[in-house]
Amino acid sequence: MSGGNYQPGGNPQYRPNPQQGQYGAQPQGGYAQPGGYPQQHPQQPYGVQGQYPQQGAYRSYAKPHRGGMLLAFGICAWAVCAIFGIIAFFMAKTDLAEMRAGIMDPSGEGMTKAGYYLGMINMIFVAVILVFYGVLIAFAGASGAFR
Repeated sequence: MSGGNYQPGGNPQYRPNPQQGQYGAQPQGGYAQPGGYPQQHPQQPYGVQGQYPQQGAYRSYAKPHRGGMLLAFGICAWAVCAIFGIIAFFMAKTDLAEMRAGIMDPSGEGMTKAGYYLGMINMIFVAVILVFYGVLIAFAGASGAFR
């Protein structure tokens, strides 16, 4: 084979593009597209937005959600102390109201609801236990067990 008659892939119709120059260099002024036409990109000064609206832009909220903390408080109400259930219930109640009002970030709504329900169920459970013990003590006192 001689140097000028090289045919890549065995294509006898191959002719190198004289505008590309040596080693297939791209022409000045843009990126090459199929067909050898350069694509021009307009230069914009710094800080100037394009003509298209921002895709995937998110809304900024005044308050971040506390869903993880409220879920942890709801779990701690069952594992550690019932006080955490009271805290989780009332904090989650106000946070859910702020999420509905658009003040707080709603992305943590699921965890906030979980903390709310864990705290509420724990408070009901503790209230039932306290009533049971109160009735038990009252019956024991009425029967004279404390004499």
